[in-house]
This record gives sequence, structure tokens and C-alpha cells, in this order.
Amino acid sequence: MAKKKKITREDILAELEAIRLGSIDGMLYARDVVAWAKANPKSAIASKFEWDQGKAAEAFWLATARQLIRIHVVVRRDAQQPIRAYVSLQSDRKSGGGYRRADDVLQKKSLRAELVEQALLELQRFRAKYATLEELSDVLDAIDNTVTQGVE
Repeated sequence: MAKKKKITREDILAELEAIRLGSIDGMLYARDVVAWAKANPKSAIASKFEWDQGKAAEAFWLATARQLIRIHVVVRRDAQQPIRAYVSLQSDRKSGGGYRRADDVLQKKSLRAELVEQALLELQRFRAKYATLEELSDVLDAIDNTVTQGVE
């Protein structure tokens, strides 16, 4: 039995670039990626899709539910600005997922600390994503200072 080749990020990137180069305007479109995957079922990209329509529909419904949960906000009594009604903590994701009421997380010291730690990690990802934009240097410096100092 032949061993399956491990698909790497480089494999996927090469295919994405081939798709982009094949477009009229040099842009990469999700619809073109799907079309490529359908036309090339043995491609690295095709291996990342769920082709069973029942499973794909269930995954889409779950993604829609997650989006509904993420976009809903509430206004707290002690603040005028809206906040998310529910938050997802990393520790919960490791044990099957789920969302907690944001107010509950903010009021419990250990959960609040976990949320702050998550926020700091997201700031670091933001910083890495936009590190090449000199126009954001003040923001990136503030992120560096915040992450370095941690939360007191």
C-alpha cells in the first residue's frame, strides 16, 4: 500500500499561487479555490475540503451558529459601550468548545485572567500580521509595551 504524501503549507501555497496566477486580474478568489479543488481531487487543496455534503452542511451550520454567537453584543450596566455577549475561552475549546457569558468571565478572577492572556496572544498575532506597516508603528509599539509589561 502506497504511503500518503504529507501535505505541507508550501504545497498549498504553491497551488494557491497557481490559482491566483491563472485569474484574469491576478486576484485570488475563494470560488476559484473551490473550483480548483473540484477539478483536481488529488491536489493538496482538495484534501482540505469536506466533500461529503451531509458533513459539509453540518460544518457550515456550526460555523453559522458560531458567527451568530460572536456578533451579538450587549451593553453592560456599568459601561456605555457594547461588548460581546459571549466569549470563547481557549481552555473551553480544548474540551469541546462552548461559549460563556462575557459578564460571568469578567467577574471571575481566573476566567478574566485567561481572557486577558488570550487578548495578549491576539495582540501578538495582530502585531506579526501588520509588522511591515510603518503607518502602525505607534500601535505596534504600544502592543510591544503591553505584552512586555503583561497585566498587573
